[in-house]
Amino acid sequence: FMINWSRTFRGLALGELAPSHERCANWMSMGSLPPGEAPLGMEVAPQDEPPPDPASMPSFMKGTESCIVPFSRDVLGRLKAEANAGLATGTWVSTDDVVTARTWRAMCAVRWGQLAPDCRPTTTTILRAVNFRDRCEPPLGPGYCANGVAQCMTQLSVQELLEGSDAAVALALRASVNALTPEKLAARAQWMHATQSAGRKARSQFTPLTFIVSSWAFAGRQWDDADFGQRPCLFDHGALVPIVATIHPRPRGEGLTVYHTGTAEAVEEFARLAAAE
Repeated sequence: FMINWSRTFRGLALGELAPSHERCANWMSMGSLPPGEAPLGMEVAPQDEPPPDPASMPSFMKGTESCIVPFSRDVLGRLKAEANAGLATGTWVSTDDVVTARTWRAMCAVRWGQLAPDCRPTTTTILRAVNFRDRCEPPLGPGYCANGVAQCMTQLSVQELLEGSDAAVALALRASVNALTPEKLAARAQWMHATQSAGRKARSQFTPLTFIVSSWAFAGRQWDDADFGQRPCLFDHGALVPIVATIHPRPRGEGLTVYHTGTAEAVEEFARLAAAE
């Protein structure tokens, strides 16, 4: 959207990025779920459920301090090489997988220390947004607009996450992405459509150890491609809450930066745990 906007601003053609929006494309008929079954990690909210009360949230969920953890291009190259060393032929993890693994581990470790012993789940969950434009059959294409992402869930035991290597956690993350087949994407879309058409609310399942990590490092395109004739004076985004971390590209391909928020003590500990030596 931003790139198209900037091209229109500069009087340029849109080319392969020309917007297309076909919600009823053929790919939605490729798969379906058994009646009453929700996609992995999703549920239907009770009809009479009251809205959440912010006053009842624990204090660590109201933290307003923020931190950034930078990863230089050289550090990213080293981390990716170490994580891919010795993997079976045809098996690999991406730079984003490795940084997400470190981010998830740090978030979970911090939250584990904040919870009372009797409120600590044995499983932790991460939710990532995955671009499905090229994962459907037929592909939707790079110009497909509106919501072109699906939620991807990965679960590990707390022990597996906190004690596992970057490679082990990254492999689990990559396996979840690979599991988003065209059939599963179609079944998810059909379930969402049926749920919302019935006037009900679909939502993700959350525990005290559920986290969201969103990556804004777009493969093949960068924020610099949205060219309005001058560089922005600042960058801001929503969803800056203690259960979320976001990964952003640094200018001129210099690496990535992870943003996170929470209490002062929590973000200091997160930055210490997530940073690469």
